[in-house]
Amino acid sequence: MSGDTEPGHDPGLEWGLCGGCRHAAVKRSARDSRFLRCRAAEEHPALARYPQVPVETCVAFDPDPARSPG
Repeated sequence: MSGDTEPGHDPGLEWGLCGGCRHAAVKRSARDSRFLRCRAAEEHPALARYPQVPVETCVAFDPDPARSPG
């Protein structure tokens, strides 16, 4: 994987709640594929590390005012 971006700043992709969550990071592969990674999954075993998007409900959702939901 070549880098992380914030889902709220990745136009054209539907991340659901994750687009505005401080726990979300987008992993970008060398082939420019994008995968949403949930950092909250490290502390909450019930959460998927790479959830199926768009995410509509989440017990660990924590709004980040710097991001806009997508």
